[in-house]
Amino acid sequence: MKECNPIHRFGILLLLLTGLCNSADGLAQPASPGVALLGTAGGGPAFVRDNDALFYNPANLVFSDRGSRVVLTLGNNYAFAGGDLFQFNYYNDFFSGGRHLSEADIETVLDGWFGADDQTKLRRAGLYAELVPIALTFRSARWAVGFGVRARAYNSVGVNRGWLDLLLRGTSENRSIPLDGAFRSLVTTDVSLAYSHRFSRLVVGIAPKLVLGRSYSEGVFTSMASITDEALSHDFDYTVRTAGAFSRDFVDAFNLFNDDPFADVSFSNPFGTVSGKGIGLDLGLTYLATSHFLMAVSLTDLGSISWDGDAQEVRPTHHSFSFEGLVLNQDRIDNEFNGEFGSYAESVLDSLAHDAYDSVLRTRGGFSTRLPSALHVGGAWYYGRATLNAGFSKALNDAPGNLSLAPIYHAGLEYRLGPVPLRAGFRYGGDGALTVAGGIGLRTRVYEFGIGLSATPRSDMMGAGGRYTVALSLVNIHI
Repeated sequence: MKECNPIHRFGILLLLLTGLCNSADGLAQPASPGVALLGTAGGGPAFVRDNDALFYNPANLVFSDRGSRVVLTLGNNYAFAGGDLFQFNYYNDFFSGGRHLSEADIETVLDGWFGADDQTKLRRAGLYAELVPIALTFRSARWAVGFGVRARAYNSVGVNRGWLDLLLRGTSENRSIPLDGAFRSLVTTDVSLAYSHRFSRLVVGIAPKLVLGRSYSEGVFTSMASITDEALSHDFDYTVRTAGAFSRDFVDAFNLFNDDPFADVSFSNPFGTVSGKGIGLDLGLTYLATSHFLMAVSLTDLGSISWDGDAQEVRPTHHSFSFEGLVLNQDRIDNEFNGEFGSYAESVLDSLAHDAYDSVLRTRGGFSTRLPSALHVGGAWYYGRATLNAGFSKALNDAPGNLSLAPIYHAGLEYRLGPVPLRAGFRYGGDGALTVAGGIGLRTRVYEFGIGLSATPRSDMMGAGGRYTVALSLVNIHI
C-alpha cells in the first residue's frame, strides 16, 4: 500500500509541475559581475571597469587605466548554483552514517533548516548562467559609448518544511502539514547600448536595453494535508504562468496520468524563439572623492517584459482530495484484478487522484513580468598595485533572478603582481552563508584573461545556505 500513498503521489505531481528537472533565481541579484568582481567577492559599482561596467555601472565605461580607446570582449561566461535550501551541515550531522533520527532530531532539523516560527516559509535553491558573446566600448577622455549582448538563464525552486516533515515522519502520525512550493524560470537575451560622461569629479552613465524574452515559467503552490485515523485529505491551490519554449514543449504536452507522461514532451532550444519583449535600463553614478578613492551607486535591470508567445495561465479545477479508506468490492477484486488486493487499491487511489488533480483551467493570453531590479553601492580605494573595494547590493523586487530581498555585503582586494592580478574577498548576507572568493588572470597592455571562483566553506557560517560560482573571461582586447 505504501506505493499507493496519495500524498506521495501528489508529491510527484508537484515536483513535475514545478519543473525540478528544468529548474535550475541565481544570486540574491546575479547582475553580471564579471571575473574581477567575482574574484573579489562582489567588487561593487566603484570597482567595475571596461565592458563589465555595461551591465553593472555604465558610468565607469569612461575609465581606462591603460589608455585604451577601444575594448572588445568575446565570450565572458558566468555560472552560479546555491541558495538557502542548500544546507549541507544537516546532511553531515543527521543523515550520514546510517544514523536513526529520534523525534528530537527531526524537530532540530526542521526548526534549524526551515525555521520554527513560520511553517510556510520557503527555502530556495537556484541556478544561474550567463554568457556575454560580444561587448564593445569606444571612449575618449570625457565620454564613452558601449554595446553588448548578454544571454541569461535564471531558474529556482523553493519548498517549505512540510515536505521534509512528510519525508522524515511519513503518514503514520496524525497531523496537518502545510505543503507549499514555488518555482521560477526565465531565459532572456539583452541587447544593451550605454553612454558614460565625465563632469570633472562626477561621472554618470545610462544603458537602455532591449530585452528579448525567450522562455518564462512561474508557479506558486499552497496546500494543507491533514492526516487522521479516519481519513486523509488534501486542500490545495496553485497558479502556473508560462510562455515560450517551456509552455509549448512541457506544460502543453505533459500528462501525469498517461501511461507514459512524457510521451509528447520535447525540449527545444530555449534561446530559439522570441516569446516576449521588454525595455530595461541600467543607471550609474560615480564620484571621484580623491585621485585614489571612488564612490559609486548603480541601479540595474529596471523594466519589464511583456509575454505573448505561447503564453498561458493554469489553475486547478478542483481544490481538494479526500480518502476515507477503501470500500472492498470482492467481485471487482476477483474479476478485474485476479484477486490481487494491491492492484485493486492502486486503481481506486489512482481514480481518486485523477478526479482531484487532473482537471485544470487553462487561460491563453499574454502577461507582464518585472526584471530583477537591484541597487548597488560601493567604494574603491587605489593605492599603488593594490585596490581595496567594499559595498553592498540590495534586490528591489522578488522577480526571477532575485532569490532574497536581504542585502548582500562584500569586501575584497586586488593586487597586481606584474601582469598577473591576484584577487580575494568575502561576502555575507542575502540567501547564503559566508562566501569566500578568489581569482587570477593575465593582464597585458593589449590582452586580458581571467578566472574567478567563490564558494561557501560551511553552509551554516554567518548565515544559511551554500553558494558556488565560477566566472571565465576568455578574450578581452584593448586598443
